[in-house]
Amino acid sequence: MEDFKNNQEHISTPVWNGNACIVQLEFPNTFPDTLEKNGNTLLRKPEFHITLIGNQLASEIENHCTEDQRAELKEYINSIQLHVTLANNEYFLVKDYGDHIRYSRIVELLLNEKDELEKHVSQIIGFPYTIFPHITTHSGSDHEDYIHRGIGIQSREELEQYQQ
Repeated sequence: MEDFKNNQEHISTPVWNGNACIVQLEFPNTFPDTLEKNGNTLLRKPEFHITLIGNQLASEIENHCTEDQRAELKEYINSIQLHVTLANNEYFLVKDYGDHIRYSRIVELLLNEKDELEKHVSQIIGFPYTIFPHITTHSGSDHEDYIHRGIGIQSREELEQYQQ
Protein backbone atom coordinates (compact mmCIF):
# COMPACT_ATOMS: atom_id res chain seq x y z
CA MET A 1 0.00 0.00 0.00
CA GLU A 2 1.29 3.42 -0.88
CA ASP A 3 1.53 6.08 1.78
CA PHE A 4 -1.13 8.73 2.22
CA LYS A 5 0.85 11.66 0.82
CA ASN A 6 3.95 10.24 2.50
CA ASN A 7 2.10 10.07 5.83
CA GLN A 8 1.90 13.84 6.04
CA GLU A 9 -0.58 15.18 8.53
CA HIS A 10 -3.84 16.56 7.16
CA ILE A 11 -5.96 19.11 8.97
CA SER A 12 -9.63 18.93 8.09
CA THR A 13 -12.89 20.40 9.27
CA PRO A 14 -16.28 18.65 9.56
CA VAL A 15 -19.13 18.76 7.02
CA TRP A 16 -22.70 18.27 8.29
CA ASN A 17 -25.71 16.65 6.64
CA GLY A 18 -28.51 16.93 9.19
CA ASN A 19 -27.17 15.28 12.35
CA ALA A 20 -24.66 13.17 10.39
CA CYS A 21 -21.11 14.48 10.12
CA ILE A 22 -18.13 13.58 7.94
CA VAL A 23 -14.66 14.98 7.36
CA GLN A 24 -13.70 15.01 3.68
CA LEU A 25 -10.10 14.28 2.71
CA GLU A 26 -8.19 14.85 -0.50
CA PHE A 27 -6.18 11.93 -1.86
CA PRO A 28 -3.65 11.69 -4.60
CA ASN A 29 -4.32 8.92 -7.12
CA THR A 30 -2.27 6.40 -5.17
CA PHE A 31 -4.87 3.63 -5.06
CA PRO A 32 -5.64 1.48 -8.10
CA ASP A 33 -8.96 1.91 -9.91
CA THR A 34 -9.96 -1.68 -9.11
CA LEU A 35 -9.00 -4.21 -6.47
CA GLU A 36 -9.63 -7.97 -6.49
CA LYS A 37 -10.24 -9.57 -3.11
CA ASN A 38 -11.61 -13.07 -2.44
CA GLY A 39 -13.12 -13.25 -5.93
CA ASN A 40 -14.81 -9.84 -5.65
CA THR A 41 -14.00 -6.74 -7.68
CA LEU A 42 -13.95 -3.52 -5.67
CA LEU A 43 -13.84 -0.06 -7.25
CA ARG A 44 -11.88 2.93 -6.03
CA LYS A 45 -14.19 5.31 -4.14
CA PRO A 46 -14.85 8.60 -5.93
CA GLU A 47 -14.33 10.53 -2.67
CA PHE A 48 -12.76 9.87 0.72
CA HIS A 49 -14.07 10.84 4.14
CA ILE A 50 -14.02 9.96 7.82
CA THR A 51 -17.46 9.51 9.34
CA LEU A 52 -17.64 11.22 12.72
CA ILE A 53 -21.39 10.70 13.15
CA GLY A 54 -23.00 8.12 10.88
CA ASN A 55 -26.68 7.83 10.04
CA GLN A 56 -27.46 5.34 12.83
CA LEU A 57 -25.81 7.49 15.50
CA ALA A 58 -27.43 10.62 14.01
CA SER A 59 -30.82 8.93 14.46
CA GLU A 60 -30.00 8.06 18.09
CA ILE A 61 -28.94 11.66 18.72
CA GLU A 62 -32.18 12.90 17.15
CA ASN A 63 -34.26 10.55 19.33
CA HIS A 64 -32.39 10.92 22.65
CA CYS A 65 -30.87 14.41 22.72
CA THR A 66 -32.47 17.76 23.25
CA GLU A 67 -32.22 20.54 20.73
CA ASP A 68 -29.73 22.25 23.07
CA GLN A 69 -27.55 19.12 23.17
CA ARG A 70 -27.59 18.84 19.36
CA ALA A 71 -26.66 22.51 19.03
CA GLU A 72 -23.83 22.11 21.56
CA LEU A 73 -22.57 19.02 19.71
CA LYS A 74 -22.46 20.85 16.37
CA GLU A 75 -20.81 23.87 17.96
CA TYR A 76 -18.13 21.69 19.57
CA ILE A 77 -17.38 19.63 16.46
CA ASN A 78 -17.31 22.75 14.27
CA SER A 79 -14.80 24.36 16.65
CA ILE A 80 -12.16 21.62 16.50
CA GLN A 81 -9.62 20.93 13.82
CA LEU A 82 -8.82 17.30 13.22
CA HIS A 83 -5.27 16.16 12.49
CA VAL A 84 -5.23 12.97 10.42
CA THR A 85 -2.42 10.65 9.32
CA LEU A 86 -2.43 7.19 7.78
CA ALA A 87 -1.92 4.27 10.18
CA ASN A 88 -1.00 1.84 7.35
CA ASN A 89 -3.44 -0.82 8.64
CA GLU A 90 -5.87 -2.03 5.99
CA TYR A 91 -8.90 -4.31 6.35
CA PHE A 92 -11.30 -6.09 4.02
CA LEU A 93 -14.93 -6.12 5.17
CA VAL A 94 -18.06 -7.97 4.04
CA LYS A 95 -21.59 -7.23 5.23
CA ASP A 96 -24.83 -8.95 4.22
CA TYR A 97 -27.70 -6.43 4.21
CA GLY A 98 -30.32 -9.07 3.36
CA ASP A 99 -31.17 -7.84 -0.14
CA HIS A 100 -27.51 -7.25 -1.11
CA ILE A 101 -23.93 -7.80 0.06
CA ARG A 102 -21.31 -5.07 0.30
CA TYR A 103 -17.53 -5.35 0.23
CA SER A 104 -15.13 -2.67 1.44
CA ARG A 105 -11.42 -2.14 1.79
CA ILE A 106 -10.70 0.36 4.53
CA VAL A 107 -7.51 1.99 5.77
CA GLU A 108 -7.18 2.95 9.42
CA LEU A 109 -6.26 6.55 10.22
CA LEU A 110 -4.63 8.13 13.22
CA LEU A 111 -6.79 10.94 14.54
CA ASN A 112 -4.80 12.97 17.08
CA GLU A 113 -7.96 14.27 18.76
CA LYS A 114 -9.68 10.85 19.05
CA ASP A 115 -9.67 10.53 22.87
CA GLU A 116 -10.73 14.13 23.43
CA LEU A 117 -13.42 13.85 20.74
CA GLU A 118 -14.87 10.65 22.22
CA LYS A 119 -14.85 12.07 25.75
CA HIS A 120 -16.37 15.43 24.87
CA VAL A 121 -19.05 14.07 22.50
CA SER A 122 -20.04 11.42 25.09
CA GLN A 123 -20.46 14.15 27.71
CA ILE A 124 -22.60 16.26 25.40
CA ILE A 125 -24.94 13.51 24.15
CA GLY A 126 -25.16 11.65 27.47
CA PHE A 127 -24.21 8.20 26.21
CA PRO A 128 -20.97 6.53 25.05
CA TYR A 129 -19.51 7.69 21.75
CA THR A 130 -16.68 5.85 20.00
CA ILE A 131 -15.05 6.26 16.64
CA PHE A 132 -12.87 4.01 14.53
CA PRO A 133 -11.08 6.53 12.27
CA HIS A 134 -10.72 5.13 8.76
CA ILE A 135 -11.40 5.79 5.12
CA THR A 136 -12.96 3.43 2.64
CA THR A 137 -10.64 3.26 -0.36
CA HIS A 138 -12.58 0.66 -2.39
CA SER A 139 -16.12 -0.71 -2.34
CA GLY A 140 -18.24 -3.21 -4.20
CA SER A 141 -21.56 -5.02 -4.04
CA ASP A 142 -23.56 -7.78 -5.65
CA HIS A 143 -26.19 -5.08 -6.39
CA GLU A 144 -25.31 -2.28 -8.81
CA ASP A 145 -27.05 0.41 -6.73
CA TYR A 146 -24.59 -0.15 -3.87
CA ILE A 147 -21.26 -0.53 -5.71
CA HIS A 148 -19.90 2.78 -4.36
CA ARG A 149 -21.42 2.46 -0.88
CA GLY A 150 -19.14 1.50 1.97
CA ILE A 151 -19.92 -0.38 5.17
CA GLY A 152 -20.56 1.90 8.15
CA ILE A 153 -18.04 1.20 10.92
CA GLN A 154 -18.19 3.35 14.06
CA SER A 155 -16.10 1.17 16.39
CA ARG A 156 -13.37 -1.48 16.47
CA GLU A 157 -16.06 -4.01 17.53
CA GLU A 158 -17.99 -3.35 14.31
CA LEU A 159 -14.75 -3.69 12.35
CA GLU A 160 -14.16 -7.12 13.90
CA GLN A 161 -17.76 -8.15 13.15
CA TYR A 162 -17.39 -7.60 9.38
CA GLN A 163 -13.67 -8.24 8.88
CA GLN A 164 -12.68 -11.04 6.46
